[in-house]
Amino acid sequence: ECAHSTAASQGGSIHPMAVSQCLTRLTNDRIKQLAAAANCEEGDVSCANPGQDESDDLQ
Repeated sequence: ECAHSTAASQGGSIHPMAVSQCLTRLTNDRIKQLAAAANCEEGDVSCANPGQDESDDLQ
């Protein structure tokens, strides 16, 4: 995902920072998803991950 979203800056001096920021954002998003899932009671199908699209379930 980060390779794709930062492709425009490839070869430029800002590219490493753009990749780092992308990875940080994805990591923070995943931390939020895992924290939310940890607070779900076992078997509670109505407790979804924040930011999860229904299309994610199809993958």
